[in-house]
Parts: sequence; C-alpha cells; structure tokens
Amino acid sequence: MPIFTLILVLVIIGAIMYAVNRWVPMQPTILKVLNIAVVVAIILWLMSGFGILPDFANIRVGRKHGRTFVDNHSGDFLHRHHHAYKEVTWARRFSTG
Repeated sequence: MPIFTLILVLVIIGAIMYAVNRWVPMQPTILKVLNIAVVVAIILWLMSGFGILPDFANIRVGRKHGRTFVDNHSGDFLHRHHHAYKEVTWARRFSTG
C-alpha cells in the first residue's frame, strides 16, 4: 500500500468524521458508537493492508445447500480435500480388485 494513498485516505476519513462530529446533530451515545466503529474499521483496514490480517475480500459467510458455512482459503482447502477423500473411499468400496 503506497504511503501517499494511506495518508490521503486517512485525511479524507478524518475530514468526514470531523464534519459529522461538528455539524450533524446526533445523540452523543450514537456519535460515540459511530466514532468507535470508524476507528475499528480503519484499524482492521490498516492491518489488512499491511498483511497482519488476511484479505477480507476472500472471506464469504453465507448459506450453501441448506448449511451455514464460512468459505475462505483454509475452508476451500478442507472442502477440496474432503471431496477427494470421499471419492477415494467410494472408489475403494466399489473396486473389484
């Protein structure tokens, strides 16, 4: 991640948050929750950008075939190997030799 992009994004987010805190009428508790959520999101984005956390674009949470699943790189690895194991077991069961 280029340092210019990092600084530019942080300045833009800071300006937006300043404007929201200064001019948008909001209850103080909601404003505090919003500020905390933005700070947490920025920290997670920075950790992902510097490689401390995995890329969030590769994580998918949802439903597939009526079951809830989490599909990321490790889940994909386990999914492929589970199917390979089932195929080998099926082949052994019905082999003639």
